[in-house]
Amino acid sequence: MIDRRELGHDGAMAPPTDPAAPLGAAAPAALADLRLHDTRRRSIERFEPSDEEVEAARERAAAEPQGPETLHIRLDAAASAVPATIIDDLKHVLGNHAGESEVVLGITTSAGERTLRFGEEFRVAPTPSLRAELEHILGPSALRAGAA
Repeated sequence: MIDRRELGHDGAMAPPTDPAAPLGAAAPAALADLRLHDTRRRSIERFEPSDEEVEAARERAAAEPQGPETLHIRLDAAASAVPATIIDDLKHVLGNHAGESEVVLGITTSAGERTLRFGEEFRVAPTPSLRAELEHILGPSALRAGAA
């Protein structure tokens, strides 16, 4: 195999050099010439997809998730005794699992449904360890990922 350091500016073999020696100031230009030379030998075909291919690509793109999932947490405060520190406990757990997913807490109270959307500083990485901690605090039926 030819070491790129052994090629001269014109692509011809240069005298052998010490492999541990730095490439030197002229090396980037020589490597750029090699890339240009290599590119010129390849043919380029224009990409012209059919209308069906474009539509199929649009459908595949629309079906893929767009950004991080929202983590939805449910808390039924009307059915069970909820400690007064629950929001602080949640903030502590969420703060230990920083990431990109938004957190939304749905609370059922005697007055009805309430939704609390945590701020950007409480975005999380919805890892199994986060889920385990939340299930420990709120119970296993409190979690779901995705849209509300």
